[in-house]
Amino acid sequence: MNLTSYVQDRQLTIALRGEIDHHAAREIMQALSAKIDLYLPLRCILDFRDVTFMDSSGIAVVIHTLRRMNTLQGRLLLQNIPPQPYKVLRAAGIEKITEIREDATDEERKLHESGISPAARPMRPLRALPLPALPRSSTRRSTSWATSRRPCPRP
Repeated sequence: MNLTSYVQDRQLTIALRGEIDHHAAREIMQALSAKIDLYLPLRCILDFRDVTFMDSSGIAVVIHTLRRMNTLQGRLLLQNIPPQPYKVLRAAGIEKITEIREDATDEERKLHESGISPAARPMRPLRALPLPALPRSSTRRSTSWATSRRPCPRP
């Protein structure tokens, strides 16, 4: 696993490359911690553009980096995430705890996941319609005979 980093205006950008699996995760976390401790950024960007594979160890890398940035009262941003790592991160709910930068590849990924070809993409975004409220059931529940507390009739 290679990584390249550069700093500009207290913003640390780290481009990750290769596979992020349990063999490489510890090394990546150590390298990320060293870079963050060296530059003390206000914002850290992890660029996943050249990541070819990621398993759940990649989630640990992101959470480790997020915790490091939280200790500095900084922010973490993920960007350019290919489809396979994106599925792993989305399954873990990473978008709820850190920012994922939307770019052209994100739009294409969403269209691909929905089964719409780029040529057939809608001209304007669709709105979600609210679901009607379901009627409340009565407080008394009906029970079947198999679940009632009455003894079973004997033949």
